[in-house]
Amino acid sequence: MKINNGYSNELQHNFQPLLQGYEMEKKKFPLQQLPLIASDAIDEAHQNTGVSKELFALVILAAMSTSAQGLYNVSPTPGFTRPTTIHTTGIGESGIGKTTAIDILFKPIFEYEQELDKKYQKEKEEYNANLAVWDAINKNLKKTVTQTGDEKTTNQFKEHQQNKPKPPRKKSITASDYSNAGLIKELNNNPKTVTLISAEANEIFNSKEFKNPTLLLKAWGSENFRKTRHNIENISLNEYRLSLTALINKTQYDQFRSGNGKNSKEVGLDARILFMEVTERKKSPSTAKYKEEKLNTFYSFTNKLLDKTFNDNNNTSERKCLNFSKNASERWHQIIDEVNRACEPGDYFEHHHEYAAKLPDNIARIAALLHIFDQCTGEISLRTLDRAEQICSWFADEFIGIFPQQHDHTALQKQAEKLLNFIISECQKLGKNDIPFNRILQYGRGMPRGKIERNKAAEYLKQQGLVHQYKIGKTAYITPYVLP
Repeated sequence: MKINNGYSNELQHNFQPLLQGYEMEKKKFPLQQLPLIASDAIDEAHQNTGVSKELFALVILAAMSTSAQGLYNVSPTPGFTRPTTIHTTGIGESGIGKTTAIDILFKPIFEYEQELDKKYQKEKEEYNANLAVWDAINKNLKKTVTQTGDEKTTNQFKEHQQNKPKPPRKKSITASDYSNAGLIKELNNNPKTVTLISAEANEIFNSKEFKNPTLLLKAWGSENFRKTRHNIENISLNEYRLSLTALINKTQYDQFRSGNGKNSKEVGLDARILFMEVTERKKSPSTAKYKEEKLNTFYSFTNKLLDKTFNDNNNTSERKCLNFSKNASERWHQIIDEVNRACEPGDYFEHHHEYAAKLPDNIARIAALLHIFDQCTGEISLRTLDRAEQICSWFADEFIGIFPQQHDHTALQKQAEKLLNFIISECQKLGKNDIPFNRILQYGRGMPRGKIERNKAAEYLKQQGLVHQYKIGKTAYITPYVLP
């Protein structure tokens, strides 16, 4: 996404336009920027099932966050620490493989959750046995205190009361109930890592609580959450981690946007989510023998992270902080400046200021996840940050494509004028009367970047009789009718 004149080559490279040619086909997700352990798993899962690699990419990022957020925070600059929590939402028609993608890539997390449940059942049996013994002793001590009232027995009774066995807590990693009560219960039992997950997320998005998704908003920023109730114990959640992994049918999501979704933008939830619209339907799987060699490697590493998270000796919610290298930190500050400039009138984020404000934060989080699954040690490198930037740039294009901003006539005129000036300038530079349409996408700084914006600007120029578009073979060209 080339945002503006004077911006770094890095950002211009990373934010390449999401459309190519006059047909404006969507740019592919940069799978090569993912850790090898993740991209290999995606390749194998795609061959086995025919589900879109891009959908697998979204889900694997969610699985990476779910398995890592209990262990790690990230600090892109001194004094600024963020969780490695990400919120993800995939939108697509029926038949794209939503359930398949989650079942395959969350398999180790689901299985680990089952092991936690088995452990809980054993702990519950032990608790019930200990409680029975405690009750028997308590009954005798209480009787003795009532009969004698001597100080020694009374003190024994008090001490016994303090040693009452505590019931074990059932720990879940995945939750599908979005009610505040349900999520608060899950996080109270397991503050280390929980993801609200669904392959058919219509129920989640259209739940009553989603009209004001306070808990998800606070969770993204790792803010403390308190719930005060009358006559029962107050709940205070500190250092908990809750992410969102939601896949939803496009028609249902459109309905959500006209209902509960009206508030999503206003309260800032949209700005925190990595969105993807999947148009590629599930294809026939490869005829090669089904295998899980690469997937098992991913599963194994995910299990190692979960083992560390739920280690019996790890009873605190303290997390290791991954720091950026000096070069990476300097680059991260440059990204903030560049994104801020892209919010100026006529630029990329002109109508999406809040999303732009959260973008550097999401880049830092993705960089941490890449670092973790690359199995690197030490500080997060500039190269890793660059990869995270390219991934989040793709998501930014996707967000603006999904949520285009309607422009008024004056704004459209300004964008069309910019586009015409660029076309004329390039024709003069090349000494030609026309230029390939994709040259605009490669070199046009400050050009409108969303599908609708670019279509409108080009169409406006055509209606005004200022440009002509045509194709020779597969190449689209655009030419101004009058050159100075």
